[in-house]
Amino acid sequence: HFGRMKQLVRRLGLTPRVCSVNFTAGLQGADGVRAYRGGRPDDLLLDSTLSGRAKLAFIRFGLDLLYHRRLLTHGRSERSAPIDTEDARSYMKGFGRGGEELFTRVFEPGLNGPVGGSLAGVSRAILMQTVWNLLVVGQWNLVDGVDCFPEALAKQVPVATDTRVERVSFHTK
Repeated sequence: HFGRMKQLVRRLGLTPRVCSVNFTAGLQGADGVRAYRGGRPDDLLLDSTLSGRAKLAFIRFGLDLLYHRRLLTHGRSERSAPIDTEDARSYMKGFGRGGEELFTRVFEPGLNGPVGGSLAGVSRAILMQTVWNLLVVGQWNLVDGVDCFPEALAKQVPVATDTRVERVSFHTK
């Protein structure tokens, strides 16, 4: 849920600038265009073009996501080591033919942009983090964009002009 970023937003007084981002992944296939909305994983279960096996695989995958959700925190990939045990395709094949269908018809074409290329080379942990952050948690942003972070930080730092620095020291609290 991007907890650290939300804490920073509150600390910098940027909460009034937060807005939801309506994210939808549209997939063009032989059967037409399918759309999956961010924050609405049920869209996959309601997709009439997916087989019952694929939907069952998605339910099993979803339960695995929920079970491991604490390992999927955005920006904390080091937590995912316990589930970083196999590649995404092999992991999805473990759900049977439905898992393979889900991988080839939904995840592979729909997530290659967010992961920066083919899913064939990414780990189970990356697949799970990406699906969790895009389809389950949903997205948010700041109305003015992330540019306002450095501006808000700069407002909290005292600035002195026409001065000369003679010494810099660091102190911890």
